[in-house]
Amino acid sequence: MKRLITLLICVSALFAGPTIAHAGPMRDEAAVRLSLSRRFIDALQADQMATMIGQVTTTFAPPAEGLTDDERAAIQRATTAMTTEMTSRLLDAMAPIYADIFTLEELNALVAFYESDIGRSMMAKSYAAAPRITAVVMEMMPEMVRTMVDSMCKDLGCSAQERARMDAALAAAGYGDAAAPAPAPRKSH
Repeated sequence: MKRLITLLICVSALFAGPTIAHAGPMRDEAAVRLSLSRRFIDALQADQMATMIGQVTTTFAPPAEGLTDDERAAIQRATTAMTTEMTSRLLDAMAPIYADIFTLEELNALVAFYESDIGRSMMAKSYAAAPRITAVVMEMMPEMVRTMVDSMCKDLGCSAQERARMDAALAAAGYGDAAAPAPAPRKSH
């Protein structure tokens, strides 16, 4: 019986040997990919990303009507703190995902580009453009929301009373004049 157990251990070791020997380089590559994905995220200028997310969050926040200046300032501080913490947590969570999805070759290329002068410039200019893009989205938002409400009412068959309530809610939410004409339906040919 001892011989059988010894034989089984030896055979198991033979089969496990290549797997164990192969695990070392695979672990090394996984560590390199994780390190590269962290460099990639750092090259994305995460501090500016947090600032941009904070600006966008503030822009899309509900109106602060009826609040004191102290209350508005408290909301701004809380939003900034939440955004900073959540962005940090998000970036930490992204690294292993990128390490898993991107190949070693892809991560090397991404890091090389985003750490280059052109890559850094592209990222800085992207973040500089964000407030302007947000302003365009904010201009488009009332029409987009009205179009969405029109589509939902058409699909669901809203009554005149239901539509009036929806229009009043849109106006109260700051999406323009409730009586603003909806865009004409597009005809398909």
